[in-house]
Amino acid sequence: MVDMFTVFPGWLKALPRIQGLILLSVTMMGISHMVTQILVMREFLNVFYGNELVFGIILSNWLLLTGLGCYLGGFLVRPGRGIKLLVVSQVFVAMIPVLYILTIRVMPTLLFVRGELLGVDKVFLSSILLLAPYCLLTGFLLVLACELFKFGGPAVQIGRVYLMDNIGDILGGFLFSFIFVYLFNPFQTLLLVLMLNMVAAILLAIHIRKAILALAISLLLAFSCFLLLAQDLDKASTRIQFRGQELVWFGESPFGKVVVTKLGEQLTFFENRVPLFSTENTVENEEVVHYAMVQHPNPKGVLLISGGVSGTLKEILKYGGVERVDYVELDPLILEAGERFTDTLSSPKVEIHNMDGRLFVRKTGRRYDVIIVDLPDPETAQINRFFTLEFFGEIKKIMNKDGVFSISLSPSGNYVSEEKMVLNSSLYKTLKKVFSNVIVVPGGRDFFIASDRELSYGIAERLEEAGIETEYVNKYYLDGVLTPSRIRVVMESVRAETRVNRDLKPITYYYHLRYWASQ
Repeated sequence: MVDMFTVFPGWLKALPRIQGLILLSVTMMGISHMVTQILVMREFLNVFYGNELVFGIILSNWLLLTGLGCYLGGFLVRPGRGIKLLVVSQVFVAMIPVLYILTIRVMPTLLFVRGELLGVDKVFLSSILLLAPYCLLTGFLLVLACELFKFGGPAVQIGRVYLMDNIGDILGGFLFSFIFVYLFNPFQTLLLVLMLNMVAAILLAIHIRKAILALAISLLLAFSCFLLLAQDLDKASTRIQFRGQELVWFGESPFGKVVVTKLGEQLTFFENRVPLFSTENTVENEEVVHYAMVQHPNPKGVLLISGGVSGTLKEILKYGGVERVDYVELDPLILEAGERFTDTLSSPKVEIHNMDGRLFVRKTGRRYDVIIVDLPDPETAQINRFFTLEFFGEIKKIMNKDGVFSISLSPSGNYVSEEKMVLNSSLYKTLKKVFSNVIVVPGGRDFFIASDRELSYGIAERLEEAGIETEYVNKYYLDGVLTPSRIRVVMESVRAETRVNRDLKPITYYYHLRYWASQ
């Protein structure tokens, strides 16, 4: 068998200079294509509050438009011509991604109602309109590069164009995943990609003796570098996204973008433009913690998966018998923001674990009296992992006898749609497969409390018996929230005929997609 690593340099070295420059150009476009795709997907995540269905729609449109560009290129490209067209087009490939990111960030403010959850139709139309210029152009350029590379050589060499394009894609993915995402913001990353493409375009222009064109591209490159380095476009565009609020801090991590804003005295923390919590949202923190904690007579060990920065840790530590709280958070930027702007992580009783919550549950050797999962609805396949039969079984293994577990869904309100009823029922029946007793406590969210011990709606009385001081979750608040009619409505919402949610059969995730699509 021939070793490709000995053959590859040989055929590359033997190429005429013009063909070598075309392959360099194609490789740079491959890098640009992959980095742009990743950045655009991350930005669309901020706009569309994306789940995997949204990603699928965007990627499908990307492939469709790129394929259409290739198809049109077959009619537009003429043999023996087009080096200058390749040079000019590569300049556009370098510039368009910067405009993309700016457009995607300001689009929700200009076109949509703030906080609007976009439906499938708007996701499809918005993405296809935004992606069209770049995808059509890159598809066309691939056909153009194949025609130019073939000119003066055997047709079989076209495969080498695709090879270098794929190498560029691989390099782009590697550079972004292991370097760019940790060191640079999106505009700095795009500046690097812009420089690579423009340098390739300048080399091609020089080779075909287009000195004025090469000079013009050089000046444009210098201006672009000055603009992107002198102006903090990342901060300016982020400020537009959160217009009406003071932008306090923001940062990028492999998991997304974390932003902290201020309105009056209240700080609000966002991840991918989804509000995580606010510093003054005391009632939500109290509901998350106390509905579960009061079910145990003397909780000592507590596990909290996500949400601790919001203030729930302070509520947990109101229970004097608590000796240790393990707080698990996946995104290090959320922890960094919490340390910067709150004092919730400073207790010596709290041990912070920056890792995946599911992985922690599998690996920990500790056992707990109360476990609280403070995550959003199972709107993505990743989050759905915390709502499955297998996860609940893993939870029970690390609980002490008669331990208490809590997880929640969006509130049902006074009217429960069919989609919400099926979603609630699936979670309830999945919990019942593992725990003897499950109750649903209506509030700011529907809290599913599960245990093998007896559970009670007498939360106010138990808070008083334990001597726990709260601002909102008390007798007067709960008399209005835990009315017999509301409890009846929420318990009736878990009686639909549904299936159990499993890791390899994520039916609750599917039900949530139906619920989302019905909004």
